[in-house]
Amino acid sequence: MPPIRSYNDSIQWHESRFTEYFGNLGYTHVVAYPREDYPSRNPVFDNASMLLADGCPILKRRNLFHDPLYLDRHAIIGADMLELAEKAGYDTDLILTNLARTSRPRDLVTNAGLTTVISPRADQATLDAAASLKVLAVAHIFYADMADEILDRLSVLPEGYHLVATTSNEENKALIEARAQERGVDADVRVVSSNRGRDIGAFLVDCGDVLTCGEYDIVVKIHSRSPSRTTTTPPSSSSSTLRQPAGLLRSRGRHPRGVRCPPGPGHGDRAHAAHGLARRWATRGSRTEAPPASSRRRSASPSPSTTTSRWPPTAPCLSRARRHCLC
Repeated sequence: MPPIRSYNDSIQWHESRFTEYFGNLGYTHVVAYPREDYPSRNPVFDNASMLLADGCPILKRRNLFHDPLYLDRHAIIGADMLELAEKAGYDTDLILTNLARTSRPRDLVTNAGLTTVISPRADQATLDAAASLKVLAVAHIFYADMADEILDRLSVLPEGYHLVATTSNEENKALIEARAQERGVDADVRVVSSNRGRDIGAFLVDCGDVLTCGEYDIVVKIHSRSPSRTTTTPPSSSSSTLRQPAGLLRSRGRHPRGVRCPPGPGHGDRAHAAHGLARRWATRGSRTEAPPASSRRRSASPSPSTTTSRWPPTAPCLSRARRHCLC
């Protein structure tokens, strides 16, 4: 068999020849789930839910990362597949964790039905569970005069959260430390080695030690933004979800590992960049000094909004058990 270098090669040189090859060697074969029992020519893909319901132990990964338009056209619902797989005893969190490393985030979120609306209410059990979790807040405060607004947004988190703030220079660091001390917030303020990568570089590189230490159950990411990067974000979406932390905690029930982030156009486009950065552990872009105060509007932009996409982990720093990031 020649080397397999593409998806088509795997079909042409392996899958389509497998049965014939072993048949020629004297082996016999029988079909467990005949194609004639299903309403399509390719039931393992087009009728996967029916196969699972019939007891078939195989679910193609491609069903969850294929072109969403094809799945929509043929009424193939990935969420139904995951629900059936879960009922059969499969670890759906493990499935999504694996898919996240090779799939386009938007396709996976769409196909697997991973978008949810966060409720503003939570039952007492959820509130009690939230109080027992160790929460880490990571804030990139490039504009130090926004420190108070950032701390206001984070005040809705469970009492006793730990803050790691990143900024661009020592002067900003001193100001942020003073504001955090005035509010009684446990804060570790760091000057980034480089502002290339902006908030994502600071998050993955300069805060990599706290992301991988395994001490925290929840990681909340927030950062200050200039007007040029907030034009697509409705004002109401920039703070609404951090006012509902209990609802977010409840949303992590089925898939406790992963990243919660809002869909586009407000933040979803940036989430794709974060996914790529997380996989490559790289940074891009450059900004060494803030624009004049007169040319920008003060705006804190926490994530996510009231509608979030539940992403599985996209980097080693988010892949440990119980690790969860609100991004």
